Amino acid sequence: MKAISQMPLCQLWTEDGVVDAQHGRMLTIADIKTILRSGSVLFVIADVGCPPEWIPIDQCFHFWKSVKGNITDEKRFRLKDYPGEFVYSAMEWNTESGKLIILLEMYH
Repeated sequence: MKAISQMPLCQLWTEDGVVDAQHGRMLTIADIKTILRSGSVLFVIADVGCPPEWIPIDQCFHFWKSVKGNITDEKRFRLKDYPGEFVYSAMEWNTESGKLIILLEMYH
C-alpha cells in the first residue's frame, strides 16, 4: 500500500484504493468521546513514511484508551509534554455512506 508522503492528508486510501470520504472539522478529546458514545467509528493513523493504519472497528474502544493521552487539539504543542514524545491531531472525515472516520495524524 502507498505510504503517506505529507500531511495534512487530502485523501484516504486502503489496499483497495481511495476511500470516498471528505475531511471535516478538527476534533477535540471531548468531540471524540461524544462520537464514540453515539456509535461506530473507524480510526486511522497517519504517519509520514508509512501507509495509513486502519484500526479494526472491534478494537476502537481499546485503541482509544491507549491513545487518548497523546491527542491534542492545540495548533501548537510541545512533543515533550506528551507520553513517548509523540502526539496525534484528530480530524473528522465523512463518507458517502454516512460512516465516520477519525484520522489521527501523528507527529514525533
